[in-house]
Amino acid sequence: MGRTLMSPEDARLLWEIAAGLGIGGLIGIGLTWLVLKFFVSSYLAEKGKNLATKEDIAEITRKIEGVKSEYLA
Repeated sequence: MGRTLMSPEDARLLWEIAAGLGIGGLIGIGLTWLVLKFFVSSYLAEKGKNLATKEDIAEITRKIEGVKSEYLA
């Protein structure tokens, strides 16, 4: 049995909070959501790619240094 995203009680609480914030608060929440959805997710994806590249370079460097040490010995 799957879990729903939000129970009716959660939806009611969210509605009460939104009503208390007014239009300015809702716009602020909307802008924050947009920034988190688009900027942060793409930023984290790029950081992940950079980390993978860094790990690949470290592995290649280790292999090269291993071969060098075999020929120098």
